[in-house]
Amino acid sequence: GELFIAAAHGLTPRRIAGHGLSFEQMAYHPDGDRLATVDAQGEVQLWALAEGSCQLLRTFTGDRESMYWDLAFDPTGTLLVATQESGKIWIWGLHDPPGADPQQIVGGWAGGTGTELAFPPTGRWFARAGGIGGVTLWPIDSRRPFVLRGHTGPVKHLVFSPDGTWLVSAAIDGTLRMWSLKADSHDRGRVLCRMQRPIAETGQMEVSPDGRFVALTTGHGAVKVIPVNGAGMFELRVFQGRVLSVDIGPDGRTVAAGGGMVDPSEAVIRVYDLDGGEIIVLDGGDGQAIRQMRFTTRDNLLAASDGRLWRWNLATRSRELQFEGVNRFDAGPEGKIVVALRGGTSSPGDSGVAVVHDLERDTTVVLEAHGTSLLTAALGPLGKTVVTGGRDRIVRAGPAAGGEPHLLYGHRGMVKVVAVSPDGQWIASGSRDGTIRLWPMPTGRPFHTLPREELLDRLRALRSYRVNRDYSDPRGYSDEPVPFRGWETVPEW
Repeated sequence: GELFIAAAHGLTPRRIAGHGLSFEQMAYHPDGDRLATVDAQGEVQLWALAEGSCQLLRTFTGDRESMYWDLAFDPTGTLLVATQESGKIWIWGLHDPPGADPQQIVGGWAGGTGTELAFPPTGRWFARAGGIGGVTLWPIDSRRPFVLRGHTGPVKHLVFSPDGTWLVSAAIDGTLRMWSLKADSHDRGRVLCRMQRPIAETGQMEVSPDGRFVALTTGHGAVKVIPVNGAGMFELRVFQGRVLSVDIGPDGRTVAAGGGMVDPSEAVIRVYDLDGGEIIVLDGGDGQAIRQMRFTTRDNLLAASDGRLWRWNLATRSRELQFEGVNRFDAGPEGKIVVALRGGTSSPGDSGVAVVHDLERDTTVVLEAHGTSLLTAALGPLGKTVVTGGRDRIVRAGPAAGGEPHLLYGHRGMVKVVAVSPDGQWIASGSRDGTIRLWPMPTGRPFHTLPREELLDRLRALRSYRVNRDYSDPRGYSDEPVPFRGWETVPEW
């Protein structure tokens, strides 16, 4: 259970770390400044090597039920790959978010001994030897989605930090979790706050423009203001009943809250100045609950109120109708582009279709290809991309101008919330299955829209290859493609 290091010319080894468990496998990073180990309980760890000492950098999750046969870094030093006697292969990215699941490959040889890994200089493939005289080649793609686990209930809210380095999630289990997206962080989804009551299905959560705090609606008349640095949270007592919506102004000192779900007299917007204590009340006089809000500038606020989207002017305390038929929405830069969810005729407050409104040009595009059972929609930072999620468990991402979106599969429950990172490179989705998924923003033509032959060519190109010893071949070996296993027979179009 101890690590020793010695120079190649024979100096006496020096003890640099104690662990308490015996180490089963070790692998040096290509740069020589880090060391990966597997202990007797199957825990994979990454250590930083320094003069006379060793510091634990990260602990990776994996499978502790099966012995690890081999452990190796790829030549680029960005991936750590391990094989197990069960036949599983695990891939951890050193640049991945700390709490993300590793990539798992199933289909190698199970059991036996003598398995080992090898990489070409490019690092885009790895070969695994094992079984009876065979080698399997696997492609490595560093651009892949990630899964974050920690919540024990459906994920209701997600917000990226303004600089995109962390993510805050809120789930019906009553917890808010902060997920670092920086590889050098030890934060694996720490609990930012535990609520005394479950987080309501309806509501809103937003982050301040300076990233200092998040604001969350509650079901008991208050808005929770939660600093991300761990300082004590506080409440803004705004209504007697449920607070339905909240947003934070561009200056980071203004918080707006909306209510009126049960009591029509509370169907107003209250805008709080956190520094000066001033309160502005915006009342449309129609008794319609304020479902969702979004600041577009310091003095302008978009608010959805039971089927209508209004633009409020805080200076004059007046409003102007933008359009009707909206349940939930997201707004692009300065509120010029809005994506809204319109409910069906049978349940206008439930799932619906996505509609993009250009408020400057007064144009509307219905995103029919996204389906009719959507629960959430978000705009990219430039207002050109729309991401949706819904009851069919699929995340869709496509142009705001319309057309076929990319289809992102993986969730096992309906998708309750989606968000796009400030740089537009990542999508976050939260689901009823309790997981959060981070997806690279897809580019190019959606896979399912390719012509039949081009699609089949793409699938053939995704094959792995099995290499076997073959003395009858002039090369001394033969390579056999492993077919795409998604279909037993190729479907007809």
